[in-house]
Amino acid sequence: MGSYGAVNFCTVDGLQFILSKRNPILLKSGDTNLWGFTVVRKIAPEGNYKSSRWVYLTINNKIPSFDRKFLDLLPGPYPKPYGTNFEFGSFIKLYNYDIGPTLRTNILLDLYNKINTLLVNPVVPVRFHERRKFNANSYEPTLDGLETRLERDRSGVLAKGFPSDFLFNVNQQRFKGTIYAFNKYSDQDKTKEVDVKNYGNGVMFVINGQTNGSLPSTFFNTKKLRYENIRSHLLVLIDCSEVTPKYVEELFQNDRERIFNSTFTDNIKEEIRDELAQHEGLKTFQNNWRRNEIEKISDTRNFKELFEKLFKANPQLTRHLLQGIRINNPFDFGKHQEPEYIAKNFPTFFELKNPHPKNNPRSVEVGRNPRILFATDAPNDYLSRAENPGDFRVFSEEGEITSYDGVKLSGWNGKWHLRLPASKEKIQHYRIQVEDISSVDPFECEFYLQLVEPKEHPRSPPKPPSSSQKDLPNIIEIRKDKFEEYKIDQKDMLIIEENQDNTINFFLNMDNLYVLNYLKNIKGTEADLAKEQYKLSMAIIGLVLIDNYKNDTGNKEQEVGLASFVKEYTKKLAPVIMHLIRDVATIA
Repeated sequence: MGSYGAVNFCTVDGLQFILSKRNPILLKSGDTNLWGFTVVRKIAPEGNYKSSRWVYLTINNKIPSFDRKFLDLLPGPYPKPYGTNFEFGSFIKLYNYDIGPTLRTNILLDLYNKINTLLVNPVVPVRFHERRKFNANSYEPTLDGLETRLERDRSGVLAKGFPSDFLFNVNQQRFKGTIYAFNKYSDQDKTKEVDVKNYGNGVMFVINGQTNGSLPSTFFNTKKLRYENIRSHLLVLIDCSEVTPKYVEELFQNDRERIFNSTFTDNIKEEIRDELAQHEGLKTFQNNWRRNEIEKISDTRNFKELFEKLFKANPQLTRHLLQGIRINNPFDFGKHQEPEYIAKNFPTFFELKNPHPKNNPRSVEVGRNPRILFATDAPNDYLSRAENPGDFRVFSEEGEITSYDGVKLSGWNGKWHLRLPASKEKIQHYRIQVEDISSVDPFECEFYLQLVEPKEHPRSPPKPPSSSQKDLPNIIEIRKDKFEEYKIDQKDMLIIEENQDNTINFFLNMDNLYVLNYLKNIKGTEADLAKEQYKLSMAIIGLVLIDNYKNDTGNKEQEVGLASFVKEYTKKLAPVIMHLIRDVATIA
């Protein structure tokens, strides 16, 4: 944060001391080189002043100065805060600075990680000196920025194939997005979890290497996005360095920590959502995350039999609960095994997946944004990587349209797609060039599109609901030793996770405090039946809550995901659930 912004956090009179001296190599012959200093102070509104003022110290209308070769201002050996020669440069001291309660730990921990996320790609490294009485392995860590840290640690913390990039335009402003997905464990034995606090999550908007605004990780379960179960392990960096000053003002608030809520920012968020919702790499990552967590599912034959009996006796219940809901089979992770993708640092080809020459143009319906598929051996971060990134240009018969709204290029594991803006031209001619420093001539692809009238797409008649096994909720039982992994406690009952491919998983707490207390009073087969009734009832309640959640949220920007919604709702039912299931019906 700049000096002006920082004084707002100096809680007593906004006091700040600034000392500076020029580097001698910048001096001209005969120039004097004095130390200059001043004190900045905040003055509260008074008299005719309607707002606070910031003033700085002068003596006889001049900045105070003095002559000295060096000052002992730099940190000395631990634990001395001063003692090393400071010969030139700027020294700033903030008085009574409110750093916040969460950042007062050892400088190597929370503050270091926080600044890493704010300085994504600093121009020069930053050295920290801890001189308070903390125990640490190092008292002088060097911060080199989040991107450098991610590049250094990528083999241990990033999921295979990540980072992945995408480029898009809003109001003819170019944005470069980079997607990071963090593994749950950093070792093959699954003993050491990845600490995402070291890297951050959510969406960060960056200008010239510095974060100027962000969106929380709850963004990943808003509207069309369903990444709630992996949201804390997702990070998206949006590089806004090519945005013009006019639109920078429309994007970022004055505190450089938040973005505005406007049509402009809504369109940016929608572009990000659109990319994440269709991203095959993220879908695969989420599916693998689910597979790794579901280690064992108990025998559910009794549960299935009860479910069958209930639905056969109540067909109306079947239609209401299972209509339009796709329940996931946790044993089915797809039989097709994708071959390992091997990328080239500099791609050797970038070509159309299906040619569309002039005599055989691709049909595009009026009003639709065409998506053109390409095949390549480029790495997934080819367009946004720090070293020798690639670039692209798109042309129509009008000329270059690379910066036009609606133009977007992204890809995953050799399958790239170019989205184009809708056009009213009957026959459309496009050309794309992709290039990097490795070759003189760019890759060039040419294709034609033909506009056609929108076709009617009649909906298939709905199939009659079925209570077969594939339609039944699969209850994954959670025991006490898994509470921390699933982020629940002894009073929680049910979590329902919806994935980006629309599949749904039920996770039921079998060691719920109130359920266990109830089961203490019954024995043998009756206790086993009570457990199955508990599972059956929670499955039905879960299906009702799914329907309720979807009807309430619709396409709103709802930050409360399905899992959190169900978790909080069922937690309130926990104290009475077993009595409702078993005891109410026995009352004459």
